[in-house]
Amino acid sequence: SAASSSAFSYGLVRYGGSFGNSAMIVDTASVNISNSTIENNNFRGLRLSNATSTISNVVFKDHQVGGPEATGLYLESGSRAVISNSTFQNNKIGVNSQGLSVVSNGGGNTFSGNTTNTIPAGLLP
Repeated sequence: SAASSSAFSYGLVRYGGSFGNSAMIVDTASVNISNSTIENNNFRGLRLSNATSTISNVVFKDHQVGGPEATGLYLESGSRAVISNSTFQNNKIGVNSQGLSVVSNGGGNTFSGNTTNTIPAGLLP
């Protein structure tokens, strides 16, 4: 997105992505994502790259296709996210934070059925 600030609410992202690509990508932008479901995507559901995001009441589930790095939420290149009241369910990796990215726990997040809940471990207790 070229916009400096965007919103994605009450949406569904399903069956997108491909190996090496995410279904939804936020690159060098700010976005608020709320009340949405991101599910059954190939490789990664949502990728934040050099982005700032507030994520609330979002379900990330069933990201199993695309190799061992199939992830619900992937952050890279110094991205920042505050995550609250969100669910990470049946993913190979629930949340993967790389490249000096910062994840803040807004509370109320749940993890179940993931092969690995977070990288690094304990990212969102």
